[in-house]
This record gives sequence, structure tokens and C-alpha cells, in this order.
Amino acid sequence: MDQLAPKPFPAYTGDEPYVFVCYAHDDETAAYPELAAVHGQGINLWYDEGISPGHRWSEDVADALRGSQVVLFLATRASVASNHCHDEINFALDHAVPVLTVYLEDKELTPSLRLRLSSHQGVIGTGLDATERAARVSGPLSRLLDGGTATRSGRHQNRTLAGCAGRS
Repeated sequence: MDQLAPKPFPAYTGDEPYVFVCYAHDDETAAYPELAAVHGQGINLWYDEGISPGHRWSEDVADALRGSQVVLFLATRASVASNHCHDEINFALDHAVPVLTVYLEDKELTPSLRLRLSSHQGVIGTGLDATERAARVSGPLSRLLDGGTATRSGRHQNRTLAGCAGRS
């Protein structure tokens, strides 16, 4: 059995606004430094560490998505190919939760992800380290978190971000 990477911090469970993190398990050794860097910027993050033992994981994930103010999608070859990541993004967008995509690798989105994310801006993070990427995403995430109610109204495009999720 593969050794799991240690979780960088507990998933957020309070009543303040938080970000749901969508990533592929195959990427956890790359994803955890990203999470730690963003968390270090003072942003509350929920990720799969927050799934309660003995609970139906899909219910915990759906509850966390519904309660989040924004989804941070860490786009890699594995996450773009992951059915779970597709499901999480679709669920979020169906519930008017904005998605901020951070490209950790130079990988084209699948047609279905391009369709869903084409009107959302993203951050091109290739060539940057986790600290530099965190600096680029913490401002937009904070604005989306602070915008809470207005963000959920369906007007959730943030044109101040670098890059474009709908790139080909």
C-alpha cells in the first residue's frame, strides 16, 4: 500500500467563510504545499481531511461544497482526469459557488471542464513555487470570501485574476 503524505493542517470546520479545495489524491504530495501556503495567508480551507470517519464521504463533500464561498481547483493532469474533481466542480457551479482554477501543470482542460469553466478566470501557476502561487491567489480568494452573499448571486466572475480557465 502506498504511504500517504501527512496532512498539512486540519480542515476548517467553523462558521466563517471558507474555501473548498478540489484536487486529485494522486497529487497530494504536490497539493499539500499549495494548501499550506494558502492557509499560511490566513485563508480558511476545507479539503478531504475534513471527511468524518464512518460518514458517507459524498455527503461530507457535498455539505462542504454547499457551505463554501469558493472552490479552489488545483488543475493537474490527474485532477483534470478525475471524475471526483469533475463532480465537485459541477456541483459547485450548479449551486452558484464560484471556482478559481490554479494551473499547477501545463495541461489542457477536458472539453466538459472547458465548457463549465470557460467564463471563469484562473491563475497560471506553472513556473512558480507554492509561495508565489499562494501570493497570487490569496487576494482573489479573500475578495471572493469577503464578497460572500454577492458572490453567491451568480455574478461570480473575477476579472482581476491572471490567466484564463478556458484556454485551449
